Amino acid sequence: MDERVTVCFCFSSKKSNGKGSRSSKWEKKENLLSDMSTFSVKEQERRLKKALKEEDKASKEAEKVVQWVKQESARMDADAIHKILTTPSSTTATNHF
Repeated sequence: MDERVTVCFCFSSKKSNGKGSRSSKWEKKENLLSDMSTFSVKEQERRLKKALKEEDKASKEAEKVVQWVKQESARMDADAIHKILTTPSSTTATNHF
């Protein structure tokens, strides 16, 4: 069954009353925008900083995994690998590689 989500954006078509001069309305909007934009920029900077920390953490973890794989593969003996691949296992069916 395919569920669809319906979203409705409602707004009022009512015009604001004409009280107050245009310049005072503009000043109020200007202050509001500057406060919101400052908050927005700070929020974006905070999120960017957090994302960069997470990226560094993931990168370091990936480097550790790469080093671990290199170390483990260096320890493997070619004859041992061949023996493992050619010996049938009692718990699984024989795989041909």
